[in-house]
Amino acid sequence: MKPDFAQYGFCHQENLIMAYIGGSQARGAKLGETDDTDWYGLYVPPPNKVLGLEREEHFVFTTGGKLGGNGPSDVDVCLYTLMKWAGLAAKGNPSALHFLFAPLEFTTDTWERVAARPE
Repeated sequence: MKPDFAQYGFCHQENLIMAYIGGSQARGAKLGETDDTDWYGLYVPPPNKVLGLEREEHFVFTTGGKLGGNGPSDVDVCLYTLMKWAGLAAKGNPSALHFLFAPLEFTTDTWERVAARPE
């Protein structure tokens, strides 16, 4: 099921191509009611962003810290444009490479074509 990041102000919801839950939950270390939820994903921005008329490389949002902490009801969202992610992955960035191996919560044919040829 496609996660709803529009509720956090993400304005390219229809362009999302993949998303997964990372952080402690992905590593199997989430301690029940103590950790927040960390979402990561990729999207293809609209043409005016891709052409460079307006710069956009990522979307970041957090609910953490608003009530003095980072608890179980908090959500962190980090979404990269496909181009930004590809640049990071090509440089061997470990955080970007994780996208290729994470268990996905949402995916599209576009992402499946990229992930099928990680080289």
